[in-house]
Amino acid sequence: MVCGVLYATRFLDKQTEEIFYSFDTETGEERYDLRIRIQKMQTNIQSLNYNPQDQMLYAYSDAYIVSYSTVFQ
Repeated sequence: MVCGVLYATRFLDKQTEEIFYSFDTETGEERYDLRIRIQKMQTNIQSLNYNPQDQMLYAYSDAYIVSYSTVFQ
């Protein structure tokens, strides 16, 4: 969840995960066309967390934490 919007990811291959879906809890709008790709450092991502204070997306993957700088438009 980021600012009231739920995002879903899917496995593409060992190096890539994709954010493909969003649901806005305020408006009820769904989107299936996001196609935001995340390059992975490890094969499996167990969890993604967004921190609005530092605008970073944190991926927990096989005992590693990888951070991504994010900008929402």
